[in-house]
Amino acid sequence: MACQEVAKGSRVFLTEHSGPRQLMHSGRRLFRFMDSIYLDRPSEKLDRESIQILNEVRRPLLDRSEVAGVNARVRQALAAGAQAVAARSVLEWGCGYHPMHELLGDVDYAAVDIDPGVVAHARGLGIGPVHLADRDLGDIAPADVIVSPFVFHFRIPRRHIATMRRVVGPAGFVLANVYRRSPRARRELENAFRDAGLLLERRRDPAQLCVEHEFWCLYAPDRAGTNQARAREALEAVTAATDL
Repeated sequence: MACQEVAKGSRVFLTEHSGPRQLMHSGRRLFRFMDSIYLDRPSEKLDRESIQILNEVRRPLLDRSEVAGVNARVRQALAAGAQAVAARSVLEWGCGYHPMHELLGDVDYAAVDIDPGVVAHARGLGIGPVHLADRDLGDIAPADVIVSPFVFHFRIPRRHIATMRRVVGPAGFVLANVYRRSPRARRELENAFRDAGLLLERRRDPAQLCVEHEFWCLYAPDRAGTNQARAREALEAVTAATDL
């Protein structure tokens, strides 16, 4: 199967059409990321430049019916989780080219992304404050809930985790979907959040919309256990929305 690296050193490869989960190219083992896009390493090992290239390459694919349908269901599920805890302010972490603002109802919405092209696009939509990581992390206001669709399979730097912890404060939540990460990589990410003061509730996606797909809700512990109970309520709403 013909395969070509998008740009030298990008770690992102394209084939002519969707192929097997793994293939060999010039002595390197490549792993299918989605459709005809392949990577030479786990997605959580990509650097910022490779992620930006990947964003551009996959952008046209997100409008295909089968991909768009999965993306829409995951975003709707996370929105249901935010609504279940009566969020009045929501920060979307990694808004991409298809932000969630229209799914969240009447909330104070803000967004952040690492890609300057994405940030420029989102700002052009006039949807609220849109921040560029890492430059604007200190400008991000507190929020009741952070939603992060299709981001946690990438590397989450500790400074981003620290910012999330600050943003949600003592009673907020981080809602995300997780897939592709190995069990070890998931444990490492969970431990990084625990080190920052956020504990994890997780649920397996009953619809398995993506490979090894689960939903996470991160929360700050409190003596009464109220935050954990509310995190569970949020995840019940999330999984119910995907199982329709």
